Amino acid sequence: MRKILTATLVVAAICTVAAAQELKNELSGTIGHTFIRDQVVPNTNFFDNTAHFGKGIPFEINYSRQLRYYGWGMLAVEVPTIINLDNDLNYGLNLVPSEYKSIFLTPAGRVTFLRHLPFSP
Repeated sequence: MRKILTATLVVAAICTVAAAQELKNELSGTIGHTFIRDQVVPNTNFFDNTAHFGKGIPFEINYSRQLRYYGWGMLAVEVPTIINLDNDLNYGLNLVPSEYKSIFLTPAGRVTFLRHLPFSP
């Protein structure tokens, strides 16, 4: 019982110290499902000239670093990255790979207004 109480107090102290500091780094993640429409390849006249895409499961990792705080908001830089490791691809003549991987990395800037509200633009 004494060990549980000590561990609880240590965790509470760590959480209090962490909450007292301003957070400058954010890390978030999302997992989803892609929906890509089948596309007809122009200027072809053979049977099944449509590229069929499979439904991949991408995940996103977003890292953000807050640079400046103002009374009206906050300025930050972020690097959202979307990774899809398995997306199937089918085409009538088999001239394309059967699957492909994709990684999208897009550096960005972010301005947050009224950051103390539950929802901010």
